[in-house]
Amino acid sequence: MESTPMRPESPDAAAARAALNDVTAARARVLRHVTRPWWYHYGLGAAVILFFFSISFRFASFGAPIMALTVLGLAAAHKRATGVVFSTTGTMGAKRTLLFVGVILALIGTAMYLEYGRDVVGAHAVAGVVIGVLIVVASYRTDAAIRRELRADHDQAGL
Repeated sequence: MESTPMRPESPDAAAARAALNDVTAARARVLRHVTRPWWYHYGLGAAVILFFFSISFRFASFGAPIMALTVLGLAAAHKRATGVVFSTTGTMGAKRTLLFVGVILALIGTAMYLEYGRDVVGAHAVAGVVIGVLIVVASYRTDAAIRRELRADHDQAGL
């Protein structure tokens, strides 16, 4: 059986291979940095909980700006810590997003009814704890979905 001699790699092929290797390394770095740090998820949940506590105990004028500043601060800290900013729109899927929003709205509506209609002090605070926990869980799940999508694209491209 005759073996065919291997052709030397052309400079263009070597450059293309080096470029593909660079792309592979860059994608691997992005995959490592896409995950938000643990403090991001818990910070977001805590901001929501504090906001609902401020509503429940009639300090919403303080809670709303603190929540806004916390969310903006978390986003800036995440960008600074990882160097990556990405959109999570559409990651949960339409049905899950509608269910998530529906549950949150039902909790808020129930809390409003109890707090303002039935004078149950602390109803917003309880709803806030439940919503804060849901947000932490959803945030972790969204991160996992984004990583899966990026890995699938990474593997599909053969990189």
